[in-house]
Amino acid sequence: MMLRLFRCRWLFNRQVGRTLFWSSLIILVAVLINLIGIQVVGDIDQWQHWLKQHTG
Repeated sequence: MMLRLFRCRWLFNRQVGRTLFWSSLIILVAVLINLIGIQVVGDIDQWQHWLKQHTG
C-alpha cells in the first residue's frame, strides 16, 4: 500500500526528465558564464557595472 503512494509515473516520464535536464543545463551555463565574467573583470561590483553598461 505504501509503495503505491510513491509511484508517480509522471515524475519519471521521459519528457519530464528531458525538460529537467535542459533546464539544469541552462542554469549551469548561466552560472558558469557569470563566474567566468567575474574572474575576467575582477570582482562582483565591476561585473555588475560591466553588465549595466552593456544592457540595452
